[in-house]
Amino acid sequence: MEARRYPGGNRAIQPAVDHVDSSGVRIEVERRSGVDGPALAFAHAAGFCRGTWAPVIEDLHYDGSTVAWDHRAHGGSAVPSLPIDWWDTARDTLAVLADSRPPIVGVGHSLGAASLLMAEILSPGTFAAIVAIEPIVFPPPYGPNDDHPLARGARRRRPSFPSRERALEHFSARPVFAAWDRRALEAYVRCGLVPAGEELTLACPPEYEAAFFAAGASHGAWDRLGEVRVPVLVVT
Repeated sequence: MEARRYPGGNRAIQPAVDHVDSSGVRIEVERRSGVDGPALAFAHAAGFCRGTWAPVIEDLHYDGSTVAWDHRAHGGSAVPSLPIDWWDTARDTLAVLADSRPPIVGVGHSLGAASLLMAEILSPGTFAAIVAIEPIVFPPPYGPNDDHPLARGARRRRPSFPSRERALEHFSARPVFAAWDRRALEAYVRCGLVPAGEELTLACPPEYEAAFFAAGASHGAWDRLGEVRVPVLVVT
């Protein structure tokens, strides 16, 4: 499962965008075909979108296949009815990877890291290994936290912008975004905003982003981590 590099790598391969159905929810997927090595599956954090992985995929110079997708209620994926259940993001992950040829290495951040671990719990052997960056898998007590600071902050987010240029200017001035790789921020503005009339609105509506944060301590996957038998690298 050696991950090889070569000059240019997968940067030159234009991704193919398609959709999969996950129990009636349309999930948008971006795939790059490759010639060798394990497939790399990238799962983003709550409130983000698959495009935020673009500079990582670019800088890997990887000649194997990659896949990245928008979680439900994010990016180009459908926005289902509330409430949010994090196990659904794990099922979405399995739907995305159903046609991927093993071995698959999952790389996830925050919500994305949790969804990979939970997908492996639901379907052991899906992954050959997982890189879990700041996985949101907490010990008990379990239950929703509507007053979580991130949930409160999400509810206050500005929901719409007159243009992508104005959105980029707005996010660039926010401390949480100011330190981002510029390519990731520009990708977020592309995939994290969707047309709505004459404006652009957040693809992940503030109430949904807040709901994801509020539900982060409810899924109980901590009690089932022993079922994950593949190698896991936890990054914090």
